[in-house]
Amino acid sequence: MSVNILDAVNKLAVIKQLDGHLIQEIVVESITNTLAKKLDEQNELEVYIDQASSGIRARFKCLVVELESSLGEISLADARAGYDAHARLGDYIQKRDVPARV
Repeated sequence: MSVNILDAVNKLAVIKQLDGHLIQEIVVESITNTLAKKLDEQNELEVYIDQASSGIRARFKCLVVELESSLGEISLADARAGYDAHARLGDYIQKRDVPARV
């Protein structure tokens, strides 16, 4: 089951008469802090609210490695197949925006 966290936050804000925008900022900041612990500065993490899908999304670069083993990495084969046919080990590839999950 997929739950849209922004919908839940907005409903909570209305029920409790809270500032929905402020709560959204707090949620985005919390997700950013959590993901930042799993990524390096070179990954250039950005967490934001996608107004079109009403969801929280993350954008970051992935280090090209032989075999992907953690967040912030992409295998050489996947990088070449899906992003850049000339990717090399050690490059950083900007992955498409993904739903933020911690």
